[in-house]
Amino acid sequence: MTFLPGLPKHLWLHSVALAAVLALVPPRVPTVRPLDAWIATAQAQPTTFTGAALVPLPGESDVVKARALALTEALTRALEQAVAEVMPEARSRVYLVAGRARDFVTTYRVLQEGEVAGQFQLRVEAQLDLPRLQRELVGSASATPTASVVYLCSPQSTDVIRGALEAARTQLGQTAGRVEILPAAQCPEAPDLGALPGAVALLSLTSLGAAGNAAEPIRGTQPALYGAVFRSEWRLHRPGQESLRETGEAAGFAAEPALAEVEGARLAALAGLSRTLARSGPLQRRSQSVLVRVENFGSFRAYQQIVRVLSSLPGVTRVDPRRFHIPARGDSGEDSAAQLLLATGASVETLGATLGRTPIPGLRLQVVPVHAGELRVVCVASDAVPSAAQPSDASDASEPEKLQ
Repeated sequence: MTFLPGLPKHLWLHSVALAAVLALVPPRVPTVRPLDAWIATAQAQPTTFTGAALVPLPGESDVVKARALALTEALTRALEQAVAEVMPEARSRVYLVAGRARDFVTTYRVLQEGEVAGQFQLRVEAQLDLPRLQRELVGSASATPTASVVYLCSPQSTDVIRGALEAARTQLGQTAGRVEILPAAQCPEAPDLGALPGAVALLSLTSLGAAGNAAEPIRGTQPALYGAVFRSEWRLHRPGQESLRETGEAAGFAAEPALAEVEGARLAALAGLSRTLARSGPLQRRSQSVLVRVENFGSFRAYQQIVRVLSSLPGVTRVDPRRFHIPARGDSGEDSAAQLLLATGASVETLGATLGRTPIPGLRLQVVPVHAGELRVVCVASDAVPSAAQPSDASDASEPEKLQ
């Protein structure tokens, strides 16, 4: 038996015994949790968000009503904060759930409330059912039908071409509904529309170039202005029909040569697209009917404003009034109601998002999609809309309240 130099015999024997004992003990393998378990645990953790509201208080007898309105508004602000922080990619669809904020709030507590300068202020801290909220918002996006798609493409791949295709998609989206841009590699001379999901047409920008020299300065302009003339050539492919070819030409002007060329190319592409659609007809999706229920608009003048806005929504071809009711003079305008039937090729989601962003003098609209064929629009007078001011720290926080 060989001993290590300088190490006492008894210490060496202790080391050998310890090593033998450790060899008999199986090594402890760390437990690795599956990814699904981590996700489930993260979703189970309550996440808290805050919201605030400030509601006008006309009289002492309206305190209870003002508090209820402020609570609803504050919970809606908390839901919007949750969407912005947890799922920012779904912020454009928050209007789908904003009118049902209480459905997603599990518990809340009032942090501050009270009357200040003729207004009722309230701030809450709310816990939301984030998995359910995410399912509804993400599900609404994935439920978009894949049928009736108009495709755009070009065999060329430059910044000018991509800008022209984006401009064409914006113009077509007002009537054609869903428009997709294909990569240059998927834009052959004779495309196979059967290989494109839901394709009703394909528009290929086969040529886009300057008509003559590049951008040239315009004489006598101060400051200097440049102009560029471009020509475009489109080819329209539709299932079971011969392809249609059309050209367009336009001039673009800008303070720099490069910008003038970009503008000229964009306008030329739109000019050729307009001429193509003039020969083939609008590439609309199959028209559907959407029932719009409007509540609390108050007056016939406000109703006329709403009808004009509905008529101007993208994809709407006709507005048919179905029911109309305004209470007698002296009664509350909150009982006013109307029903209108829209003939449109746009989806309820698109109509609701556009309508919610359209300003109407004296009114604020709360748009709630009921289902694929119905919209509910609740009107609120602008002077009754709570402001975004944050309440002061005047009152103490209350105990959590459980939503029934």
